[in-house]
Amino acid sequence: MLCLIEGRSHCVLYIGTSEGGQGRRSGADVTEDGNLQETLRSHKKAECWNEATHGEIGYCVKSVIDGDRRIEIRNALQWQYVTPCGTDPWDVSAVETTELERQFGPRGSSSI
Repeated sequence: MLCLIEGRSHCVLYIGTSEGGQGRRSGADVTEDGNLQETLRSHKKAECWNEATHGEIGYCVKSVIDGDRRIEIRNALQWQYVTPCGTDPWDVSAVETTELERQFGPRGSSSI
Protein backbone atom coordinates (compact mmCIF):
# COMPACT_ATOMS: atom_id res chain seq x y z
CA MET A 1 0.00 0.00 0.00
CA LEU A 2 1.35 3.38 -0.94
CA CYS A 3 0.49 6.92 0.01
CA LEU A 4 0.12 9.07 -3.09
CA ILE A 5 0.27 12.85 -3.23
CA GLU A 6 -0.88 14.36 -6.52
CA GLY A 7 -0.60 10.93 -8.11
CA ARG A 8 3.04 10.40 -7.08
CA SER A 9 4.33 7.89 -4.54
CA HIS A 10 5.05 9.54 -1.20
CA CYS A 11 5.55 6.74 1.34
CA VAL A 12 4.92 3.04 1.92
CA LEU A 13 2.00 2.29 4.27
CA TYR A 14 2.03 -1.50 4.33
CA ILE A 15 3.68 -4.51 2.68
CA GLY A 16 1.83 -7.81 2.60
CA THR A 17 1.62 -11.04 0.68
CA SER A 18 -0.76 -13.80 -0.17
CA GLU A 19 -0.36 -17.12 1.60
CA GLY A 20 2.52 -19.49 0.99
CA GLY A 21 6.22 -19.88 1.53
CA GLN A 22 8.24 -21.09 4.47
CA GLY A 23 9.63 -19.37 7.53
CA ARG A 24 8.19 -16.17 9.01
CA ARG A 25 4.56 -15.72 7.98
CA SER A 26 1.87 -13.31 9.01
CA GLY A 27 -1.00 -14.92 7.12
CA ALA A 28 -2.58 -14.18 3.80
CA ASP A 29 -3.42 -10.63 2.74
CA VAL A 30 -5.59 -11.70 -0.19
CA THR A 31 -8.96 -13.44 0.12
CA GLU A 32 -9.09 -17.12 -0.83
CA ASP A 33 -10.85 -16.35 -4.09
CA GLY A 34 -8.18 -13.77 -4.97
CA ASN A 35 -10.58 -10.81 -4.97
CA LEU A 36 -8.16 -7.93 -4.40
CA GLN A 37 -10.90 -5.27 -4.35
CA GLU A 38 -12.73 -7.08 -1.51
CA THR A 39 -9.44 -7.68 0.29
CA LEU A 40 -8.59 -3.98 0.26
CA ARG A 41 -12.09 -2.95 1.36
CA SER A 42 -12.21 -5.36 4.32
CA HIS A 43 -8.53 -5.65 5.31
CA LYS A 44 -7.78 -5.36 9.04
CA LYS A 45 -5.22 -2.62 8.31
CA ALA A 46 -7.59 -0.47 6.19
CA GLU A 47 -8.28 1.98 9.03
CA CYS A 48 -4.55 2.47 9.59
CA TRP A 49 -4.03 3.11 5.87
CA ASN A 50 -6.68 5.84 5.96
CA GLU A 51 -5.20 7.44 9.08
CA ALA A 52 -1.56 7.32 7.89
CA THR A 53 -1.99 8.55 4.34
CA HIS A 54 -0.99 12.07 3.32
CA GLY A 55 -3.11 11.95 0.19
CA GLU A 56 -4.63 9.07 -1.73
CA ILE A 57 -4.02 5.37 -1.17
CA GLY A 58 -2.55 3.40 -4.03
CA TYR A 59 -1.32 -0.13 -4.37
CA CYS A 60 0.88 -2.22 -6.56
CA VAL A 61 0.81 -5.96 -7.08
CA LYS A 62 3.57 -8.27 -8.21
CA SER A 63 2.34 -11.70 -9.21
CA VAL A 64 4.77 -14.39 -8.05
CA ILE A 65 3.73 -18.04 -8.34
CA ASP A 66 6.47 -19.59 -6.19
CA GLY A 67 5.44 -19.23 -2.52
CA ASP A 68 8.97 -19.19 -1.12
CA ARG A 69 10.04 -16.50 -3.62
CA ARG A 70 6.95 -14.44 -2.72
CA ILE A 71 7.91 -14.57 0.98
CA GLU A 72 11.53 -13.68 0.11
CA ILE A 73 10.35 -10.58 -1.79
CA ARG A 74 8.05 -9.58 1.08
CA ASN A 75 10.87 -10.02 3.62
CA ALA A 76 13.22 -7.84 1.56
CA LEU A 77 10.61 -5.09 1.20
CA GLN A 78 9.62 -5.22 4.88
CA TRP A 79 13.29 -4.96 5.86
CA GLN A 80 14.00 -2.05 3.51
CA TYR A 81 10.83 0.00 4.21
CA VAL A 82 9.63 0.82 7.72
CA THR A 83 5.85 1.13 7.45
CA PRO A 84 3.36 2.72 9.86
CA CYS A 85 0.68 0.08 9.28
CA GLY A 86 2.70 -3.09 9.42
CA THR A 87 4.18 -4.89 12.35
CA ASP A 88 7.93 -4.87 12.84
CA PRO A 89 8.77 -8.57 12.60
CA TRP A 90 12.50 -8.00 12.92
CA ASP A 91 13.22 -8.64 16.60
CA VAL A 92 16.37 -10.56 15.71
CA SER A 93 19.83 -11.15 17.12
CA ALA A 94 22.90 -9.17 16.08
CA VAL A 95 24.08 -12.12 13.98
CA GLU A 96 20.73 -12.32 12.19
CA THR A 97 20.71 -8.53 11.70
CA THR A 98 24.15 -8.70 10.09
CA GLU A 99 22.94 -11.42 7.72
CA LEU A 100 19.77 -9.49 6.83
CA GLU A 101 21.83 -6.33 6.22
CA ARG A 102 24.15 -8.33 3.98
CA GLN A 103 21.14 -9.56 2.00
CA PHE A 104 18.96 -6.46 1.90
CA GLY A 105 21.02 -3.44 3.05
CA PRO A 106 20.52 -1.40 6.24
CA ARG A 107 17.13 -1.70 7.99
CA GLY A 108 14.74 1.00 6.80
CA SER A 109 17.22 2.08 4.14
CA SER A 110 14.76 2.61 1.32
CA SER A 111 12.33 5.40 0.68
CA ILE A 112 10.20 6.33 -2.25
